Amino acid sequence: MTVHVNVHKTTSPVDGQAASAHPTTAIAEREFDMSMQKSKIPQQDTIEHFLRERVKELSCLYGIASLIQRSGDSMDAILKGTVEIIPPSWQYPDITCARIQFEEFVYYSPEFRESDWVQKADIHIDGKNLGKVEVFYLEQMPDSDEGPFLKEERALIDNIAENLGRAFELIRTSKQLKREQHALQNMNIALHEVISKVQDEKEAISSRLTQKIDRLIIPLVHEIENRLPPEDRTYTDLLRKTLEEITSPFARKFSRALSRLTLVEIQICNMIKTGMSSKDIARLRHISPATVARHRERIRKKLGIAHQDVNLVSYLNSIMTDTV
Repeated sequence: MTVHVNVHKTTSPVDGQAASAHPTTAIAEREFDMSMQKSKIPQQDTIEHFLRERVKELSCLYGIASLIQRSGDSMDAILKGTVEIIPPSWQYPDITCARIQFEEFVYYSPEFRESDWVQKADIHIDGKNLGKVEVFYLEQMPDSDEGPFLKEERALIDNIAENLGRAFELIRTSKQLKREQHALQNMNIALHEVISKVQDEKEAISSRLTQKIDRLIIPLVHEIENRLPPEDRTYTDLLRKTLEEITSPFARKFSRALSRLTLVEIQICNMIKTGMSSKDIARLRHISPATVARHRERIRKKLGIAHQDVNLVSYLNSIMTDTV
């Protein structure tokens, strides 16, 4: 902007003309105006330089963020790429080199060497210092905010170290989750194998038990039953039917439902299935019919048919019929 200088008029004692009309006054005004224009050039250069440096810093952060996104779970690729992105982002890229140390690994930018002019920032994961980012100037440069480094470069290197720490923490968490998921899958496979083996063993035991009952016990019960008078065969008849049901498919299916019952309730279930009345059951077990009635109520509740219009004898026999 042109600065105008106001010059007061003076009267010449010779001709009475204004002094401002003298040629030297106009020349002085033009020279002053040019001087002011030149004084603004360094200020403009400073602003442009400042903006260029900020653009470099933003480009650096964006480049590292893109690198992290592209590299997936590879810490090695992230560190190799980051150490090459850093030098062009500092104020004097031609004499700048970088080094990143993370745990036992060290990464260098091209033509790296240490110097006395260094800027550092630590990499933290879960509150632990596991590495650091270092930027070196290979030549002495004019002092600035932090030795030869700018305060904006301090903020930049702190941001780089923080972003690396966050990225590595996420990668480690992701890898740990994958390992745990894989271990869980293996455990599930092993558990299925164990359950299958247990089931096979149970079926083998059941088969051996069934063969022994059929071959040894049931014939003996028949022999005892034949030697008793008809009025004394109640117990042997109940025993024979119970043994036959143990060896039948009904017992294997019904055992899942009976697992919720007590031993006494299971025994009463077997008596109910044979068609015995509450009085008969009470007489054989030496309990009152009211006690048998309470057992029936608890059995219906555990089998899921309480308060339903379902005959307990029919229900038990229907299961046996469906299974056979």
